[in-house]
Amino acid sequence: MPNQTDCPSSTREAFRCTGQEFDAIVRFAEERGLEHQPLQFVVAQWCRLQRPSS
Repeated sequence: MPNQTDCPSSTREAFRCTGQEFDAIVRFAEERGLEHQPLQFVVAQWCRLQRPSS
């Protein structure tokens, strides 16, 4: 049965991000110890930090 690491392109397509963005999200998760969190959670955290602060 495939998992996230077996099909990174389909995971990237599911979130509609570029390869560079996907790599940045994976790096973000690794740097913060979030590798075992759901991908949706990691993407949400990554997106929060991408927004310019007011």
